[in-house]
Amino acid sequence: GVETTLTARAVSVALAPGAREFGQLRNLETPAAPAFPAAAITPFGRGKIAAIFFTAGQVYAKDHPAALRTFLHDLARELFPQPMVEVAGSDVDVTVARNHGRLLVHLVNTSGPHATEGIINAIAPVGPVELKIRHPRAPASITLAPSGQALRYTFREGVIAVAVPQVPIHEIVVVTP
Repeated sequence: GVETTLTARAVSVALAPGAREFGQLRNLETPAAPAFPAAAITPFGRGKIAAIFFTAGQVYAKDHPAALRTFLHDLARELFPQPMVEVAGSDVDVTVARNHGRLLVHLVNTSGPHATEGIINAIAPVGPVELKIRHPRAPASITLAPSGQALRYTFREGVIAVAVPQVPIHEIVVVTP
């Protein structure tokens, strides 16, 4: 694995039976001390649940370290190896919802200097945003809301591939079955 130095508060834990360690933490002040889990994944009901044992949110809010984003991405992939929606191409937040049988994929442009500016006067549009959407069958149509613009897409082996040309602030990809 990749080693990186983060300044965080952490708790040392003993993992429950069936839990699997995910990543390790070391105290740089006592380098001879044994490492302890950064996180753990354990079966829960029909799925899995993860726990993180250090102040990841505070570290991210302060410095946005790439290593922490990678750690969180890898942890999420362990829980969701085949997510419903995957995004490439731009920095957008994704929320998935259903409404009247349609799948709605909300894309929110999160670019801009949020960490350093109290007020952001303008956010530049991002795009194109490429999506892979897992779907049980080929859709009847894919459009953007609220404009109603039809989007070209391909459907292969349960995956819709579609590109949204631009996300100024918020766009909704509407998948109609």
